[in-house]
Amino acid sequence: MPSSIFSRFRILPLLYFLKQQVSKVKLWVWVKVGFVKKVQIQPYAGYGNGKELYLAGRVLADRDIQASTPEDRFWRNFRKMRKRFLTIVFPGVDVEAEFGGKTIKVTTDEEGYFEIILSLEEIEWSQGWQPIRLRLLHDLLGRATEVVAIGEVYFPVANPDYGIISDIDDTILTTGAMRMWEMLKVTFTQNAHTRISFAGVSEFYDALRKGRDEIVSNPIFLRVEQSLEYL
Repeated sequence: MPSSIFSRFRILPLLYFLKQQVSKVKLWVWVKVGFVKKVQIQPYAGYGNGKELYLAGRVLADRDIQASTPEDRFWRNFRKMRKRFLTIVFPGVDVEAEFGGKTIKVTTDEEGYFEIILSLEEIEWSQGWQPIRLRLLHDLLGRATEVVAIGEVYFPVANPDYGIISDIDDTILTTGAMRMWEMLKVTFTQNAHTRISFAGVSEFYDALRKGRDEIVSNPIFLRVEQSLEYL
């Protein structure tokens, strides 16, 4: 192995370790100076398959981002999206999930993400959307304030004809994912109400969910960040 490659393999773990330490110090400073006023658990939509359920989420600072509206214009969209990108995350903290009387504890990774995989053995569950309670096990701001959130897990019918995993960018919505300037413009200046979907997409996905028997029973999942969101 050439010495340059060997040196690279030795220095990369060191750089990654230093990056983690800098992030920890920066987070500590932000908390101490009061820049972080609230913490939230942000769950994504989860899903179950009869044997286990899966739900992903993230622990991050609550930036008080209000829901977008059709009336939002350039600067309001830009400010909201900037807040979404400039997140303050909490790595290495424990989250407890409770579903059907059964609990599990998971720990966030270096980007604040967590994943819950809970066995459904001896748990009764029903088809459709079911709530799962999430609770932060760390007092991150020293205020003895409980941080909880209610996520949702979707259980499809027992015997669907098929399931579909779909992307969103340039599959459902026109985002210009392969054209940098177009992608940035759409991302920062538009919102969920103003982005344009491809013609016929809604009807096509609705037909896929119904299948040949015309019963809405086939699940469709959308890839969002590091998780799948049920459609």
